[in-house]
Amino acid sequence: MVQQLLLTASVSKAQFVPFKIALQTLTGMNPEPLARHTVILRPRFPYLPEKTTTKADPVETYRIRMTRVWDVANSGSMETNNTADENSEEVGKAAEKVENTESMKQNTTDGTSTEAGQSTHTLVADSVFDQSPETSKNNSIWTIQLSDIPAAGKRPVSIQNIYEATIYKTDDVLGYVDELGYMPETEFWTRGLRFYYNDVVVIEVVRFYISTRSTGAQNGPVPLRPVDKSASYHVRCFVDVANLNDLDNVARGVKQLEHLRTQLAGLIDLHVPDRRNMDSRLNSHIASVGPR
Repeated sequence: MVQQLLLTASVSKAQFVPFKIALQTLTGMNPEPLARHTVILRPRFPYLPEKTTTKADPVETYRIRMTRVWDVANSGSMETNNTADENSEEVGKAAEKVENTESMKQNTTDGTSTEAGQSTHTLVADSVFDQSPETSKNNSIWTIQLSDIPAAGKRPVSIQNIYEATIYKTDDVLGYVDELGYMPETEFWTRGLRFYYNDVVVIEVVRFYISTRSTGAQNGPVPLRPVDKSASYHVRCFVDVANLNDLDNVARGVKQLEHLRTQLAGLIDLHVPDRRNMDSRLNSHIASVGPR
């Protein structure tokens, strides 16, 4: 279990390049590529406690996040007609072929690229719902994650307890989570850059993607589209403290995040996210909407 200290912000597409240069200057490093596939799991048989008149805390049922590295290079891209609506399932139907790694490298950061003004290459990825023999889901190392709602009250940073465990290679990852009493609810993909500030703060600058196809059994890779139509980027600056009783490192992490907020004040507005948007309890209507 870790205690995560967090600040977030957003960066417009127009501000991305100067913001990236500023982070390179501030951190003294070139960014690492970041690509992640996240699956939201929900209980197959939700626990419904009996209503009582006592003041004891009720038993809560939580969603679980399951993540793995998204192998973007080997996922490739699909060639689609420019007239196709990228916000509909027709993108998948218009796909003609999966491009090789070299074509993938030509893609722009929003997940698409255009060649000769005639076609668009759309990012694709393996879905957890993929039923084909070539699926990579059973050959991946997955991390399962359960998180509390962040601490309440006025604080300089968000503070959230996160519990993690690793699932190494398994013959049937969905069978494994089924034995835990869970099932996939939805999934999304994250792609962007990662920086490290003073060897303490992790900075992620990413875009989120979802499948253009409806949730359910799939056969082969699914085409993706950005969640945000404005093509903006989501910024997460966080510090993980391994020991909940390590008050010195908690204080150090808070100080580093506050200093980073001051350093970037002219470019972005780092702020404490709404804790309600980070509530993974089953009864929360927003639990599976926003990526953490």
